[in-house]
Amino acid sequence: MALQIERLMRSRLRRAGIKGSPGRVLERLSIQRSVEAEAGGRTILGLVKATEEQLSLFKALDLPPPQHRDLINSTL
Repeated sequence: MALQIERLMRSRLRRAGIKGSPGRVLERLSIQRSVEAEAGGRTILGLVKATEEQLSLFKALDLPPPQHRDLINSTL
């Protein structure tokens, strides 16, 4: 299954004209972070804004950029 996902990623990246291995792309996307802050007795949850590079990689992979709720509910 992992090999199939890697091949799919490689194909989509190539089609979008993006050079680099799927592993490197995953490294670039893995720096997406969620944040939690307290202010006025309330907890505020958020997601650090994705860079232009990350947005282009999500687009090339035909994936929506993550939302904060996606990171919280992740079971990986």
